[in-house]
Amino acid sequence: MRRSVQHWLGMRWERLFADLEGQAEAAEQLARADEVADRVRQELARRTVADRLRAAIGVPIDVTLDGAGGLAGRVAQVGDGWMLLTRERGPDALVLLSAIRGLRGLVVAAVEPGTAGRMAARLSVAHALRLIARDRSPVTLLHRDHETLSGTIDRVGADYIDLVARPAERSRRVASSVSTTVPFEAIAAVLAG
Repeated sequence: MRRSVQHWLGMRWERLFADLEGQAEAAEQLARADEVADRVRQELARRTVADRLRAAIGVPIDVTLDGAGGLAGRVAQVGDGWMLLTRERGPDALVLLSAIRGLRGLVVAAVEPGTAGRMAARLSVAHALRLIARDRSPVTLLHRDHETLSGTIDRVGADYIDLVARPAERSRRVASSVSTTVPFEAIAAVLAG
């Protein structure tokens, strides 16, 4: 009888220690899961919309713009404060990131912050607009207040453009209508053609 009591006590202690060990392992797993979740939150806190857009090159998305409605297309390029959206229906669009109110279809992935490359990081909105102005291509500006303006970008300043309503083939030297100065902050997107 003594042996069965000792046996029973031994089994009881074994179960107790096994239970305690199981609880300790579960607590460790929860702590690791909390640590991983915290690291993921910290990593996400460093990501920008531009980082996510850079990871979405070639991906079709829908963009909702401040006061200018929506555009659908594929992310073609992302610079400092802008993205180029190539569209199947309608002209390509240079979209100012500050005008974006929503993105649908954007991939969850993001590129590592600071890995955009020196050239992409230096291609500001002003640089992109200067390339369009140099080309003398006709454009349509989508204002953030629902207005649209069409013409040719004549000059690009640090934070504004001068838009002249005239055909692209006319020379700068030919008398033309008065230009409209539009601050970058008023522009939602610039549509080619």
